Amino acid sequence: EARLGHVEVGLDRRQRDVDDRRVEHDHELGQADEDQDQPGIDAVVARVKERIKYSNPGIPTDPATTMGAIVSKQQFDRVMSYIDSAKSEGAQLITGGGPPADPALKGGFYIEPTVFAVTDKNRIAREEIFGPVLGVFKWSDESKMLATVTAVEYGLTASIWANGLCTAHRAAVA
Repeated sequence: EARLGHVEVGLDRRQRDVDDRRVEHDHELGQADEDQDQPGIDAVVARVKERIKYSNPGIPTDPATTMGAIVSKQQFDRVMSYIDSAKSEGAQLITGGGPPADPALKGGFYIEPTVFAVTDKNRIAREEIFGPVLGVFKWSDESKMLATVTAVEYGLTASIWANGLCTAHRAAVA
């Protein structure tokens, strides 16, 4: 299973062949298959997108709420600026990307859980957001991926999803 904040994603047996896979809340690295179809990571992203539908930003006293508001207007504006930046820089929006449509939340500091496919050129791939935003890197060249993630100025939260246990172990000690 993978986790995105409060969202749990059940993975099929083929996808669970690599140890315990965790999507930490801000940044995710996913190994793409060598061919262009990239079914491994695309399947994981599709599952994350599907399960995010069950993440419900809302009023804290509502039992259906699984995610509360952003802490302040300043932080809300900061998170939204990262989302706007990702969109303008060409990151692929997978889901979310703004305040929820629920009229009861209008005027509050709520943001839908948001997922982007990113490259190292995207600001959200290089800076900590402190909001419900996930950037997914697709990779097939292990050395390039490791060079990319170690070049980030900050110690961002990350996980590496790989198609093989040996690859995962090499990345863990790199």
